[in-house]
Amino acid sequence: METHRQLGRSLIVLRKTHNDGLRFATYDYDEYPSKNRLFWGEFGVYVTYEGSAYLGELQAKVYAAMQAANSTKTTKIGFHS
Repeated sequence: METHRQLGRSLIVLRKTHNDGLRFATYDYDEYPSKNRLFWGEFGVYVTYEGSAYLGELQAKVYAAMQAANSTKTTKIGFHS
């Protein structure tokens, strides 16, 4: 999974922070040593200013897909079939 980029700018950034005692190390997805392990435990999803419109498009697509999957047929007298 890559962060979405448009003209060299990140729109959505995946980020993980490790705590080693008193020291914190933060990595973006692109620089994380083991890409699959980034998703183990907590990680952050950050939307840049430029990515706000893109996130809105993604949310609309997810909502439409959920509505299509959950749609039920209603009979003429109002019962679900």
